[in-house]
Amino acid sequence: MGQGSDMLDDLMDYEEQQVESYIINKKDNIMTNRVLTDKERQEVIKFVINNIRCIKSINYNITSYRLKHIISKLMNGLYMTNEDMKLVMFEAEYGMMPEEMINVEGKHNFYFSISQKSIKDLERRCYTSY
Repeated sequence: MGQGSDMLDDLMDYEEQQVESYIINKKDNIMTNRVLTDKERQEVIKFVINNIRCIKSINYNITSYRLKHIISKLMNGLYMTNEDMKLVMFEAEYGMMPEEMINVEGKHNFYFSISQKSIKDLERRCYTSY
């Protein structure tokens, strides 16, 4: 590859640092607005790792809010907040992007580096589990 590839890598590293900085700055809010116990959070992390393929790019088709509802339903109605979902994905080491960082003012959702196919599979299971 060439210089263009290096520039793209630098940009991706910069974006990753910006997101990490954002999350660290918002961590107090995330930590105070969660309801999962540590054990439950570990179970959700395991579920995510086993059921959602991590990809390199951010998937802007599904928000943290929607994802938490899908996972909650598949985990027998386990209640979690949007902040719990963000923390789970952060601890599972999936890439993430806050809506605020892409000019969606006043929104508190995140997008993640997750496969759309994985989400479709989860949604299919979610709606055929009755």
